[in-house]
Amino acid sequence: MDKNLPDSFIIICRNAYLAGLHPFDTNIESTDFYKKLTFSASQHKLRNFIGNLMEGHYYINLWTAFFILDKFNPNIDEKLIGMNDDKSIVQDCIETTDSYAVDFQKQSQRENYHNWISGVKSRYKIQNTFIL
Repeated sequence: MDKNLPDSFIIICRNAYLAGLHPFDTNIESTDFYKKLTFSASQHKLRNFIGNLMEGHYYINLWTAFFILDKFNPNIDEKLIGMNDDKSIVQDCIETTDSYAVDFQKQSQRENYHNWISGVKSRYKIQNTFIL
C-alpha cells in the first residue's frame, strides 16, 4: 500500500473498531480517527458512498448512515436506486442507525445518539420515536 495515499473509509472504520472506538462515543469528533473518516467520506459522491450501507462489519454501515444523514443531507424522497428502489436513502439510514442504537452499552453513547437522531428527524420532519 502506498504510504502517501489516505486510507479508505472501510480501512479507517476497521482500524477504529479494532482500537475500541464506537460511533456516538463522547468526544469522538475530536479524535484523529473521526477527522480521517470525515475527510474520507467527503471524497465521495453520495451515489457511490451509499454502497457502504451494505457492509456489516466494523460499524461500516453505521458510520456510512451517519455521514449520509449528517454530511450529505439527501432529499427525503431520494431512493436507494440499485439497492432498494422502493426505499428512501433517509429511511434506510435512520433504520440502520436505530438498529445499532438499541445495543449501545454506555448511557452517554445512547444520549449522544438520541440528541443527534432527534436533530436529524426534526430536519426531515419525521416523528422521533427513539427512547433512551
